[in-house]
Amino acid sequence: MTTKNLTDQESTNLKRTDEWAAEWSIPTGSSEKLVNELYADETEIHGVLQSTKPMIKAGDGKAKLMAFEKAGARAMKSRSMKFIKKVAQGDTVAVQVEVDYVMADGRAGTDWFAAFLTFNDEGRITIDHTFLRDRPFSEL
Repeated sequence: MTTKNLTDQESTNLKRTDEWAAEWSIPTGSSEKLVNELYADETEIHGVLQSTKPMIKAGDGKAKLMAFEKAGARAMKSRSMKFIKKVAQGDTVAVQVEVDYVMADGRAGTDWFAAFLTFNDEGRITIDHTFLRDRPFSEL
């Protein structure tokens, strides 16, 4: 991705997206930092291809997100994302991602997703719309 002609907001949001990827990683990341420092208190998370309604709605609080992330950490030995493409425009960053993972039972694989992350003025994610197949991290 080119970094020419980016606004300060776009540059900040790209850096925060890198932090999001790092904290999402297992075992090197931190669910606590991911949830408490990168997501806003009022956030909406929607697995667009997985359901017809947001998984976490603004106003749900962070407990549901923390439980979701902790469950992922228990189910996997490792998980890391590599950005294929990353584009910032205004308050939103779009990413195309490749994920390498190893499940707790030793099964390993690669999966892919795309996400649109919207950030507030503090650099926290307020909307996370992720396009991920219905049963990620499992055999096709």
